[in-house]
Amino acid sequence: MHSITFELETITPMFMYGADQNHAELRPPSFKGMMRFWWRAMRADDDVKTLSKDEAHLFGGTDKGQGRSKIIVRFLSYEISQILAPLLPHDLKRMPQRKAIKPDYHFTCNVTLTTTSENEKQELVAAFKCALLLGGMGKRSRRGYGSVSYRAFETIPQFIEELVTSSQSLSKIPFDQKNLPNAICLKKRTLNEKEPEYPRILEIFVGTKGLGRDVLLKKIGEASHTHTNPALGTVANKKRFASPVIVTVVKTAQAYHPVITKLTTHFPDGVTGNLQKQQDFINEVLQ
Repeated sequence: MHSITFELETITPMFMYGADQNHAELRPPSFKGMMRFWWRAMRADDDVKTLSKDEAHLFGGTDKGQGRSKIIVRFLSYEISQILAPLLPHDLKRMPQRKAIKPDYHFTCNVTLTTTSENEKQELVAAFKCALLLGGMGKRSRRGYGSVSYRAFETIPQFIEELVTSSQSLSKIPFDQKNLPNAICLKKRTLNEKEPEYPRILEIFVGTKGLGRDVLLKKIGEASHTHTNPALGTVANKKRFASPVIVTVVKTAQAYHPVITKLTTHFPDGVTGNLQKQQDFINEVLQ
C-alpha cells in the first residue's frame, strides 16, 4: 500500500451532511464519488465497455469479479468549523441560511492506494487532483459551493499548468488553449459530442477576472437565475437532470476566480432545453 497526505482548504462554504441535516460534515464516500465522476468525464473514452471495465477496476464495482476500490480516503481527526451561509446568495428571501463548513477551513486528507501498479497510482492521484481543480462537494457544488484546494495558486497560469498536467494522466485527448477577453479556454480536441451518451468534458473556462468570494458566489447565483432553463439542469416530472455546466471557485494570491466546465449534454427522455442558455450563463459569469 502507498499513502499520500494532502492538506486541504475549503474555498467556499460546503453544504455536506450525513444523517443529521443540521450538522455539516466531511464524507469520504462523497469525495470518492466526485473522483469517480471526474475521472470518467476527463477520460472521455468512446469505448464505453472498456471505460466501465477500467472504472470498476480502479474504483470498485458490484458485478461479479469487479472487486473493491483501489483507493481509500480518510479525513484525519478534525473539528468542523461551521457557519450559517446562504444556499441562494442572490435570493435570500427564497431560501434561508443553512449550516455549512466555513471557507478557509483546513483539514488533512489521507489517500491510501492499494494497487501496486505505478501507472494506476499516477492515475488515481490525477483523478484526486482533477476532482478538486474542477469540482466541489455537497449541495450547490455545481454553482460554486463546496470548492476545495489541495495547494496554493499564485496566478491563473499556474492553476492551468497544474490542471493540464493532471489531465494528461487521465486522457489521451489533448486540450487546445485559447485566450478570451475574461478567460482562458481549454477545449478538448476531436471529441464526439453526441456519442457515447455519458457526460464528458468539452471545454473548461478559467476566469481571469478576479472578484471577492461572496461577490463571485452571488454573481454565479444571479446568472443561474437569469438563464434558468432545462439545459442548465432541472427537476421536472420526477426526472432529474443535473446541469452539464459546472462552476467551481479557485483562489489565487489576489482574488477568487470562476472555473467553468462544460460537459456534453445528454437530455433524458421527456426533457429538452435551449443549449444557447448554457453559453449565455457562462458568458455572464465570466463578465
